[in-house]
Amino acid sequence: MGYCYLWGAYGQSILGGYWWIIPLLFWGLLATVVVLLFRANKKRSSYNALDILKQEYALGRISREEYLTRKKDLK
Repeated sequence: MGYCYLWGAYGQSILGGYWWIIPLLFWGLLATVVVLLFRANKKRSSYNALDILKQEYALGRISREEYLTRKKDLK
């Protein structure tokens, strides 16, 4: 049988009794990525209707009267 760099003498791995760390790190990393993706998605869609209305008015896409009417409807 050929020599393998991951195995030490007598068939024991380099990690010894700590082989269980590898799957634990994998699942921890996967869970972290999933949580970060959900947080990023939540921040992206965190604008509420009033913020959008203010932005439309600031950009000049709607008049003051329309802004005030829609603002009253939203509250």
